[in-house]
Amino acid sequence: MYLRHLTLTNYKNIATTSLDFSSKLNCVIGSNGMGKTNLLDSIFYLSFTKTHTNLPDQMVIKEGQEMAVLEGDYRMNSKDEKLFLGIRNGKPKVLKRNKKEYPKISEHIGIFPLVMISPSDIELIKGGSIERRKFMDQLISQESNDYLVSAINYKRLLEQRNTLLKQPYGLDFDVLSILDEQMAREAEVLHRYRADWVTRIRPLFLKNYHFISDNRDSIDLRFLPSFESDEPYDAALFLRMWKESFEKDRFLGHTSLGPHKDDLEMLLNGTLIRKVGSQGQNKSYMVALKFAQYVLLSSRMNADNRPIILLDDVFDKLDAHRVDRIVQLVAGSEFGQIFMTDTNRKYLDHILSELPEPNYSIIEASEGSFRVIEAVGDETH
Repeated sequence: MYLRHLTLTNYKNIATTSLDFSSKLNCVIGSNGMGKTNLLDSIFYLSFTKTHTNLPDQMVIKEGQEMAVLEGDYRMNSKDEKLFLGIRNGKPKVLKRNKKEYPKISEHIGIFPLVMISPSDIELIKGGSIERRKFMDQLISQESNDYLVSAINYKRLLEQRNTLLKQPYGLDFDVLSILDEQMAREAEVLHRYRADWVTRIRPLFLKNYHFISDNRDSIDLRFLPSFESDEPYDAALFLRMWKESFEKDRFLGHTSLGPHKDDLEMLLNGTLIRKVGSQGQNKSYMVALKFAQYVLLSSRMNADNRPIILLDDVFDKLDAHRVDRIVQLVAGSEFGQIFMTDTNRKYLDHILSELPEPNYSIIEASEGSFRVIEAVGDETH
């Protein structure tokens, strides 16, 4: 799969733009604040119907305008695909695939697979567990719509349960029992998918990090459920845990155990990396994890539908050796279409020299405007 053409209107600082892309490498260069990240974020938005940093929809509309429009022409499984996404102040967004509107926007997630690496990913290490759960949810939802449906259902049921727990008196135990049973079924699904995902991504992540760092560090990634148990994490176990924690939950006014409290443990030399990691180690950790995500997604798809990868300022805070290793990965044949940003051509020219065959576009960004300054391959697009 690759994005052939993109048209944007009133998206963040981009008033209007229309661009053709290479099926392999597209590099957006320009000074900071010129709109490079916004361009990549618009591609992310078309896949997930939200920004990489989860901005409210109304904040992506250019200041002073009432509506933003994103249109993407893709090539997938030897067929042309067209996406239209309209965002209007105070109204639901409209998403159409080949001129047909989705009954539910959630049905779109995973059809146009994508992985993004950006400076904001450091929050996965430095931030709280909620950031890491969102990360897991986003990745697993691209693999499984069943997981996405369970995540949506669990969140809705959890909100209802917490509302009940906050009632000062007259708690309806029959309603609470029904909610617990429904939540427990969804919790079992979420736990099973998350545990399996960490088991699958961990060896790929370790391989990537050791390659990037040349085996300089000992790192690890572990799944941390909200409570430990020697028993299977099935619906019956979740039901019992909620019954045992009821008095505590009633006092707190919210549910203290469950998938909404799961976490990922990110380790460097046996210690949480957020406590001891350098900027280069943190960046290498996230790049290795995102590249592992890409491999996982690719393994579930045919060769013509590999995910798009967005690399925003990926070489910042890395030493020359780590940059060279990442360049080797990016230029390899494992990746499909790549979009990357940089302030100059220093690393770009290195990547171009490593490409198996010349196929790229170089796009210059200037105050929300873009122009292709060089295009090679794909019949020059």
